[in-house]
Amino acid sequence: MSDCGFTVTVCLISVSLQVPGVIDGSVVLPCSSAQQDLKLQDINVHWRHNNREIVYDIIKGEDSVEKQDPQYKNRAETFPEEYKRGNFSIKLNNLQHTDAGKFSCFITPSNEQETVELRVNGFFVATCVCCFKRATIHLCCVLLFFFYIHLFFIYLFVQLYLLSFKGVI
Repeated sequence: MSDCGFTVTVCLISVSLQVPGVIDGSVVLPCSSAQQDLKLQDINVHWRHNNREIVYDIIKGEDSVEKQDPQYKNRAETFPEEYKRGNFSIKLNNLQHTDAGKFSCFITPSNEQETVELRVNGFFVATCVCCFKRATIHLCCVLLFFFYIHLFFIYLFVQLYLLSFKGVI
């Protein structure tokens, strides 16, 4: 019999940028190369969400959505006219709660990487892992979500209390 548990992963790697977004809105997730004389036929760019889902690929300077995760179909777009300037940013449309998290842009062969953290409606998405039955995974995630909402309100209350203590409010 397997034990079920959930884990929250805390990364010590700093995130270069946090981008806020709202449900059904759009955001631009920045990614650019520091390399000057870009030859597009040599450039590959891979956008990933939480190091798993394939958001968008640019292969040899051309858009490639063949292996794109279905949840990003018709929602992720790039700016091809900007590629020559080293701008490989993407625009993500129709934001959902599940879009929150880390988006990584890997540029090869220059081995550059940028990571952007997307916040949707001000909440971070927590990762939970259960080791049996799909239904249990959803239950663990729901419980973890409510746990984080409570933490958010406790944090907010403490901040308001501290501000009132200083006489700001």
